[in-house]
Formats: sequence, structure tokens, C-alpha cells
Amino acid sequence: SVAWWYRNPGRCDGDNVLPYEVGGGVCAMYPDFIVGFTDGRIGIFDPHGTHLADGPAKARGISEWIHVHNAVSLIGGLLAQVNGRWKIIDRRTVRSGE
Repeated sequence: SVAWWYRNPGRCDGDNVLPYEVGGGVCAMYPDFIVGFTDGRIGIFDPHGTHLADGPAKARGISEWIHVHNAVSLIGGLLAQVNGRWKIIDRRTVRSGE
């Protein structure tokens, strides 16, 4: 269950920003939502269509950041509708082509 959530407005001082790589360069991503769950996990999510060109790069960016900084309690990825259902798209999903 969700205990709290924060809408990251993006592109302002103090906002949460994560890096992601595109074409050999590093870009800034401002994930839309930071969510605290009652079991102690923290989620980092960005709703983003998988049909958009930067979708796979952003999914890898969130996922890699979580992997590097994870204290077991971080989860997240892109949130996308796939075949009418909401899915979390992360680095494993991007690799498998789902």
C-alpha cells in the first residue's frame, strides 16, 4: 500500500534528477513520482510511452540508478500502458523486448 507520494515537478532547483544516456551523451530525467510504500520501499516512477524514442534509454537510466544506489528498498522504472495494462518498464524489460 502507498504511505505517501511526491509529485516531482521537474526542472526546478531541488527537484529529483536522474541521469540517462542517449547517443553517447548524458541527459537529465526528472521522474514524475516518488512513492513511499507502507512496507518501507521507495518507488521512483515516470509515466512514459514505450513508443517514444527515448523510452528505452529512460527505462535503463532509472533502472541503472536504482541498481547502483539500491539499499534493497528501491524499486521503479517507466510506467507504460502495454496491451491495455499498466506495466513497470525497467532494464530487464527493455533487454527482453517486452
